[in-house]
Amino acid sequence: RHPLVWLKDIQSYFDMHVKLRAVDPGMSMFEETYPWNMVEAGVQEFIAGVYRDIPETTLVQFLLDCLNNFGKDVRSGNVCYHHRLMLQSLILSSPKTILNKTALLELQSMLSESTPRVRECVALLWLIQMTPRAKLDKKLQVWFTWMLPILQSKKTERQVQDYIVRCLENTINDIIDAKELVEISPSDFFGYFDLVFTINSNLYPQVQLLLLEMLEMVKCMAFADDPVRKLRSYFPSLLIRLQPAKSLQRDTILGYMVECLQLDPHCWVLWQQLFSKNLNSSLPVLCVDTTA
Repeated sequence: RHPLVWLKDIQSYFDMHVKLRAVDPGMSMFEETYPWNMVEAGVQEFIAGVYRDIPETTLVQFLLDCLNNFGKDVRSGNVCYHHRLMLQSLILSSPKTILNKTALLELQSMLSESTPRVRECVALLWLIQMTPRAKLDKKLQVWFTWMLPILQSKKTERQVQDYIVRCLENTINDIIDAKELVEISPSDFFGYFDLVFTINSNLYPQVQLLLLEMLEMVKCMAFADDPVRKLRSYFPSLLIRLQPAKSLQRDTILGYMVECLQLDPHCWVLWQQLFSKNLNSSLPVLCVDTTA
């Protein structure tokens, strides 16, 4: 009759009875499902059954309360295992709740406000990177949607930047291990590309170097899906970026443009159309062997 009270009672039970050692807010030393994987299977199944019997509106209300209390407790320096357990259980047992529009807007607002506070920001990023569960394409999409903008526009501490880069490294490694074909959109690719080569960015130099080292893998994922027809979406933006580019960035763009011309015949048509208005950018391409 009072499902919200019942959910809070479960949360209080975890707070009283789950005693795990304090760790960093991003749980970097543990597998992704920690600490939920420490809960007995029978208890997990029981809680999943409880969620199935509760209206979606009540679950969303509970999620919002849990998110706000989670943020407050993290700011106070608490471990917050009871919040983490309930949030994880919702993601695993009722994923549509965490993807509710109201919940996403609240999470986005909390994340934006937390960027100056390292522990809270990393704790929220820990939660966000779990939302797609085991779907690698969705994990990558979450990174580009939620984490890349922080690197692009926010002045953040080194620990936050390190955690965001580690999330991308882990996702890319999982994609490689699974041998999955994962697509990156042109807008996501160029957002990443421009950040890597931005001279006066908010990134720490070592973080920017790590992103540069992963650029080739990001490019491979962007170019991999149907290159014969998709690379035409990249060629004009590469051409525009070529003229102001310097040294390494210029060589990188030239290599990408040659690949576009070799794999997607329509890129030649686009180049002819753009040639007169982009003469200075086109000249370096003329000096490269595009027939190899």
